[in-house]
Amino acid sequence: MQNPDGLTGYTLTRVNWTGTTNGHPYTYKPREVSPELIYKLRESNYSESYLFARKFSPDCLGPLMKIADSVIFRD
Repeated sequence: MQNPDGLTGYTLTRVNWTGTTNGHPYTYKPREVSPELIYKLRESNYSESYLFARKFSPDCLGPLMKIADSVIFRD
């Protein structure tokens, strides 16, 4: 690495396997999208926070865009 000081402390992706039995991660629905969900998804048991989460249903795009400027891009 040429510039390790330019790195962030985020790990890449948070995946929720809670309650899954079909080999696919949990899919978040539009009614679940909220600032609180984003904050929860960024929490970690480790010293790094998560940068992304998967997996959101396609109809989550609208609710995610509504909170993008005020929550998602605030950090």
